[in-house]
Amino acid sequence: MAGDQGFGASVSGRAEHAQSSVFRGRTHQVWAGDITYVWTTEGWLYLAVVLDLYSRRVIAWGMGSRLTQELATAALTMAVEHRRPAHGVVHHTDRGSQYAATTSRALLAEHDLTASMSRRGNC
Repeated sequence: MAGDQGFGASVSGRAEHAQSSVFRGRTHQVWAGDITYVWTTEGWLYLAVVLDLYSRRVIAWGMGSRLTQELATAALTMAVEHRRPAHGVVHHTDRGSQYAATTSRALLAEHDLTASMSRRGNC
């Protein structure tokens, strides 16, 4: 995936283009976040997960009846609480509004995690 462009959050809160370090052969620990949904007899259940890309295991999750930024931040908060990540962990997601939201980006900055997002059209 050479030439993959990512997104990073600046101090001012604006999203700026930055080189993605996810696929650059760096030694950073890399987490990936995504949201899926499951039909149940009570309606849609939304599931946000955080994967450790090294072990390919789910390390945290959040569930809810609505697709909100709180769903994504709940999963990321669980990952941070359970893993206590070192400086520079990369958190890679798509460009969904749940991950681009101010609260999600503030949570990444608070825990010194590096935000990485797929290019437009690359979910």
